[in-house]
Amino acid sequence: ISQLFGESLLVWFMTQYAAMGRPSRAQLIEIGPGRGTLVCDMVRSAVERFPDLSEALANGAGGVGVHLVEVTNGMRARQRMALEGLAG
Repeated sequence: ISQLFGESLLVWFMTQYAAMGRPSRAQLIEIGPGRGTLVCDMVRSAVERFPDLSEALANGAGGVGVHLVEVTNGMRARQRMALEGLAG
C-alpha cells in the first residue's frame, strides 16, 4: 500500500469530520497499525492540507487525538518513533 492510500483515507475521514460539523475535538484510532505507516501518512497530510482537522486531533481526549492499538511492545516503540518523527 502506498502513501496515496493513506491520503485517500484521510479525504474520507475529512468528509466525515465535515459532516459532523467540524468539531473542535476528533480522534483517529488505528487497530493493528504495524509500523504506523498508514496513520503517519494520514497525520502528515492532515497537517499539510487540513489545519482545522489537525488542530481537532491535537485537542482529542486528553490532548491526544491519534491512538494506535497495539499489543506488541517492540511495535509500540517503532510506532512511537514514527509519530515522533512527524513532530520534529
